[in-house]
Amino acid sequence: MKVLAIESVKLFQCIISNLFESNDISVIIKATGEDALTVLNTQDIDVICVSMYLPDTDGIALSQKIRQLNKYKHIPIILFTSEESPELLTKAMSIGVTEIFNKKDIQQLVIYIKRFTIQHQNIDAKILYVEDMLSQRAVITAFFEELGIQVDGCSSGEEAWEKIQQNSYDLVVTDIILEGNMSGIGLVNNIRRMSDNKGDMPILAVTGFDDISRRIELFHLGVNDYVIKPVIQQEIIARVRNLISLYRATQDQANLVIDVFKKSTEGVFMTKYNKTISSVNKAFVKITGFSEVEVLGKSPMWISTKNTDDNDEIWKSVDNTGSWEGKVMRKHKDGTIFSAWLNLISIKNPQDIITHYIGRIHSYKER
Repeated sequence: MKVLAIESVKLFQCIISNLFESNDISVIIKATGEDALTVLNTQDIDVICVSMYLPDTDGIALSQKIRQLNKYKHIPIILFTSEESPELLTKAMSIGVTEIFNKKDIQQLVIYIKRFTIQHQNIDAKILYVEDMLSQRAVITAFFEELGIQVDGCSSGEEAWEKIQQNSYDLVVTDIILEGNMSGIGLVNNIRRMSDNKGDMPILAVTGFDDISRRIELFHLGVNDYVIKPVIQQEIIARVRNLISLYRATQDQANLVIDVFKKSTEGVFMTKYNKTISSVNKAFVKITGFSEVEVLGKSPMWISTKNTDDNDEIWKSVDNTGSWEGKVMRKHKDGTIFSAWLNLISIKNPQDIITHYIGRIHSYKER
């Protein structure tokens, strides 16, 4: 990562140089706005740090000029200042400054910049990119491949659906409007109905519409995040990186849960967001008599003796409060009825959208 620091005070130049270089950050230091613009026009810079006061200009005016350069429209610009003024903050943010740091907080600045070092590292991942505009697909695919991402490109929902059934991906990026009989929404629906782990893979939607109703619709369908056309390179890469990182962290946690899940003496089942069973453990099979194959894709209430209204109340309680527990009557595969204690909880993603439900069931004996 290469940082350009624009600072005229010699003492602060030394502090920046020593601090950044000791943290393995490559830094170029210039004292004037004119010299800084020369560097920006001749080199590729990843982060710009500019002092508020310079001999030939000020940090806000210089930042505004930098934002007018095409290749620096979206990279981080950090303003150094000793002032603490809400008016300054408002003015700086309005012209494109990313963040303001007080000069006394230089240590925190290094931590902040290191975040962008991580953002520039290659991503070892495989994604499926669905876009029916060839030119758009070529440009975005090039963005991804620059970061070491392996990309399978498709022009239709039907082609993408076939690839998903045959391959594993870390992420699906799909336009919502596609040519052919299967739209991006149809593709998302098909993925989320898959009973194996593929049904949980993250999905990034690309849409030309940015309104509240569309956002709510996408999240309820099971889309994890979305970007608006025209796509900005830095935005889509940041969202792809975050979704893949989050998915892998979630998978690591899920593997721990699955280990406990398999060893539990209680009957445990997991469902997808649509309340259909995605997996059960051996204890569940033993308690109910139904094999995993027989219950996959079915509601856990399928073996309930309660009426539909009662089951709806259970789900409503879980969706509203996060959990429900109580005595239920269950039907064994052999037809016998038994009492059981059911505990049901919802699992949400960082956007506060329910993605899974986990239930525990064990035989209940009256005291």
